[in-house]
Amino acid sequence: MTSKADLADVSAERALLASMLADPRCCDAYACPPDAWTQPAHEAVALSMRALLDAGLRVTEATVVSHLRQRGSLDAAGGPDAVYALSTGGAMLVDVAVTHSRVVYLAGLRRKREHLRRALVAVEAEDGTAAAMHAAAALEDEAARTADSFTLAEAVEGAYLRAVSTTTRGLVPTGIDAVDAAITGLGPGDLGIVGADTNVGKSSLALTMGERLGAQGMLLGYVSVEDPRHLVEDRLLSRFSRVSGQRIRSRDLSADDHDRIANAVAMTRSAGPDAGFVTSCMPGASDADVVREMARLVRVCRCAAVYVDYAQAIACSTRAENVRAEVRLVASRIKSAAARLGVPVWLASQLTVERGETKEPGKHDLRDSRDLAHLAELVIVLWRKEEEDSAMIYGKVAKGKSGGNGVRFAFTRGAGGSLKECEVPTEAEAPQGRRERWSR
Repeated sequence: MTSKADLADVSAERALLASMLADPRCCDAYACPPDAWTQPAHEAVALSMRALLDAGLRVTEATVVSHLRQRGSLDAAGGPDAVYALSTGGAMLVDVAVTHSRVVYLAGLRRKREHLRRALVAVEAEDGTAAAMHAAAALEDEAARTADSFTLAEAVEGAYLRAVSTTTRGLVPTGIDAVDAAITGLGPGDLGIVGADTNVGKSSLALTMGERLGAQGMLLGYVSVEDPRHLVEDRLLSRFSRVSGQRIRSRDLSADDHDRIANAVAMTRSAGPDAGFVTSCMPGASDADVVREMARLVRVCRCAAVYVDYAQAIACSTRAENVRAEVRLVASRIKSAAARLGVPVWLASQLTVERGETKEPGKHDLRDSRDLAHLAELVIVLWRKEEEDSAMIYGKVAKGKSGGNGVRFAFTRGAGGSLKECEVPTEAEAPQGRRERWSR
């Protein structure tokens, strides 16, 4: 006999699938483990949507039907009519999809507990095969756990085992030598904030990180929510050819420039698709769009970390009472996605400190939302003391949960906005007329 709870689960599952078909952003906007569905047909449809999203394809009733048919699971999902029937009223359910996702999530937890109970019964009956099957089903998706409880002794022992382990630590370097010397890197699900004023170096730092990670065999996923593709391409060509961006855009190239550009093309092509970073340009994207692209970069492109440029350019998919609340929502959703994907994420942010002011920026100068600093494990701020594009860029760690607070570093700039880490100049080495400001 079907219980009222089971009926509620089935109804919520159908409503959530309808929401996802009406607006595919719901697939990433709400936490719903892949094994939380109580109905095999619903699970098949949900997995098909996830596969289409990860491949960067459109999610519609027709594409889901086609994907299920290719996998040979269309009949198990109830046939084409069952998939098309799910779309009924989906657009009206999008705004309350969070309610449906919570019901599905709880249904998945109940199913895990039932598998554990059956595993124990099988153990008592000495049925090893059944016990292993139910235990595997219960532990299939660890992301569905709501808490990770442990004693003091277990915590200390766990940290000890990681400290003496010879295997990979799972930390992704920041690409800044001075910072990595202090904290080594960021871990899965960690949020790093890069705060800087306009045209100071947020995007350039992302490309520098990508190059440094590429040298260690890791990929960085770079999501630009501000710049279109042609601007990013010009910047990269200038960076690797050492030909100024102005000459590239104006097409005023000398014979030597042509040779440098040709060499840059040959060099990057020979490096292959796994060199440095994968770039996605999404001007005007919402937080749901960014989260979906993060999932594709990690699951399909195998990126070890993601850099999103930048917080204030991302449209919040949920209305809030003010800009600060919207920026906080955007950042929290991106961080939640990083935890689900198991990678660290960098989120660039503008600063409220205007260029030319005498004080150094800090973590509370992040524009529109000081809450960004509270969400992050690491906050880095960048600034410069002169307006020239070639001016030295200074930086410091404004917040480090794992240490590194106050660590300073500096970059010199080259073609294409490239950054080269250098020694932080002392007061005596600061540019004439700026020593008083530096001493502050």
